[in-house]
Formats: sequence, structure tokens, C-alpha cells
Amino acid sequence: MAAKKNPFPGMNPFLERSWRDLHTSLVTYARDTVQKSLPPALRARAEERVFLERIDDRKSRGGFSPDVVVVEHPDWAGGGGTAVAGRPVAKPLKFKVPLSETVQRFLEIIDASNGNRVVTTIEFLSPSNKLPGKGRKLYLKKREACQEADVNFVEIDLQRRGKPTTLAHDVILRLDFPTPYHASVWRATEPDEGECYPMPLREPLPVIAIPLRKEDADVALDLQALVDLAYINGHYDATDYRRRPDPPFAEDDEAWIDSVLAGME
Repeated sequence: MAAKKNPFPGMNPFLERSWRDLHTSLVTYARDTVQKSLPPALRARAEERVFLERIDDRKSRGGFSPDVVVVEHPDWAGGGGTAVAGRPVAKPLKFKVPLSETVQRFLEIIDASNGNRVVTTIEFLSPSNKLPGKGRKLYLKKREACQEADVNFVEIDLQRRGKPTTLAHDVILRLDFPTPYHASVWRATEPDEGECYPMPLREPLPVIAIPLRKEDADVALDLQALVDLAYINGHYDATDYRRRPDPPFAEDDEAWIDSVLAGME
């Protein structure tokens, strides 16, 4: 039986809680889409940042925590260590600090004719990019490095959790009706300007322009097509729509979501 189509005209807010799988799909499909339209010398490559963080830190941001803490009992026989005022240094209990490996995936467009120089970076923001901690610091550092190296930087924010992070977030917050999702584009050829794509909940996601080298025309990236393809291939028609989106939307948007769900019955 074929998977059903995305019932929402734009971003499906229920997919936010399946972000790791959705994020991988979006990066992969964006790579495949962009690849078809690139000039001969350019290549699209999926890349990733990997870092370790304490699980307790993730728990404080809505992550998880292990059920078991491993404790190593030292050999209590004998003293050992440097004595202080005639008293030996005590032997401590040793315990494991629980660490979790976090992966941040993104897309790079490189110039194979120029030593694989990075031309454009495309990021689909994850909660780890937006919540306080090492992940957000690494992300902001990467963006700053791209700007300093004249690398185009595209940020696509389809996650409502966390602190506003993109270069365009102030523009969204100043709108009469701020949108829950948006994209931000920074061009190396126009360093003092940026481009913002607001994405209302009730409208299809836009086709955005991806900048390349100065001499190249932009490449179009259809965000709605990416999300719809991910929905079908991921069989998200099995999503539990009884669980409300978290964080919740405004009252009128929640009512509109209910009307969409009612139409699925």
C-alpha cells in the first residue's frame, strides 16, 4: 500500500518531533536536487559535524538521561598519594561521565576546479543548533567562519524549538505576523545584506534561491517538494496525530490544524 501524501499544504508541524530522520532526508534530497542544476565544476556534498556533550546537559534542554551510572570502586587497601599534614590523600570513587555523540548534518557546494573550495553551505537547523550548549556555539562559529571566508550561507529553519538563531531571525520577529518557519540567505557578494523567506504555517513552503559563485546563476531549491518527498518515503502517514505539536501554536492556528486533521478522516 502506497504511503499517503503530506496532509498539510506547507511544513507538517507534527514532523518536528521526528527531526533526526527528517533532517537526514532533507539534506540528502536537497543534495540530489541541487546536484542536477549545478555548473559542471561544482559538486554538492553532504557533510556533518560531530561533537560530544554531557547527557545531563541534553536532559536540561529536553533530551534524555541514562538509567545507569557506572561506579568504579578503587582498591581501598593501603594509602598512596601525597600526604598533607601527615594525612594520606583519600582514594575517590571513580564514575563515568555520560557523554552523547551529537551529529549535525549540512550540505556544502564545492568547486572541484578550485581545490574543492567551499562555495555555499546549506544548513537545515536542528534543535542542537538553537538550544544553549556546545552545538549552538559550534554552529555560530561555523557561520562566522563561512562569512569570513566569503562562503555563501543558507539557513533553513523548520524547527520551532530553541532560540532564534538565523541571521534573519530579527526580520521574522518584527513582522506583524511572525511566521513559525523561515529561511535566511547570506551572499558573499553582498556581505552587508541578507535575504529572508518567511514561511507561514498555512502556505506551501517556498522555492528559494541558492547562491553559487559570482559568475553563476542561482540554483532553485523547492523546500515543499523536499518535505513532501520525505513524508512519503518516511511513511509519516503513520504519525500519531493525537499528540499535539510541541511547542503549541496560537489558538487560531491550533484550530486550523484541527481542521486539516479532520479532513484526513
